[in-house]
Amino acid sequence: MSTQTTPIKEFRPINYLDFEHVMLNMVNFHQESEYRKFDLSLSKCREIFRNCIEEDDHFGFIALDEEGFCGLMLGCYSEYYFGGDRIASDLLLYVKPNKRNGTTATRLIRKFEKWAELNICSAVQISVTSGINTDRTVAFFKKLEYHYKGTILQKGM
Repeated sequence: MSTQTTPIKEFRPINYLDFEHVMLNMVNFHQESEYRKFDLSLSKCREIFRNCIEEDDHFGFIALDEEGFCGLMLGCYSEYYFGGDRIASDLLLYVKPNKRNGTTATRLIRKFEKWAELNICSAVQISVTSGINTDRTVAFFKKLEYHYKGTILQKGM
C-alpha cells in the first residue's frame, strides 16, 4: 500500500532557491543513513549543489509536491580512466520516506538517464551505499534494468 500523501506537482532542474529546503532534508538523509557517523559539511554540500546547477558535467533534479521538497537526484559524468567513453554516476538519490512507494525515484532516475543519453554517456551507474533499505533498493534498481557490475567494500579507519 502506498504511503504517498500528496501527488508530485513538479519535476525540474535544481536552482539556487532550492538549496535551503534541500539542506534541511540533507540533514535528515544524513541522519537516516550509514553516513551519520561521518561529518556533514553544508558548505561542501553547497559546492556540490552549485556544480550541479552550473557545470555541464553535473546533474541535479528535484521533485516537489504541494508540501515542497520530496525528492532529489544529483549526479555527474566522467570519462573512464582507461579511455574516452563517458559514464554517468549518481552522487545522491534521496526520496522522502512518505514518497518511497510511489514513482518519485523512478521519475528522477529516468531524468538522469535521459541527461546521460544527451551527454553521450555509454552507461549509467547507480550505487547503494546509504544503508537505507539496501535489499529493497537493489531490487528496485533491478526492476529498472540495472545489474551488478561490481561491489563496494569499505573498511573503517
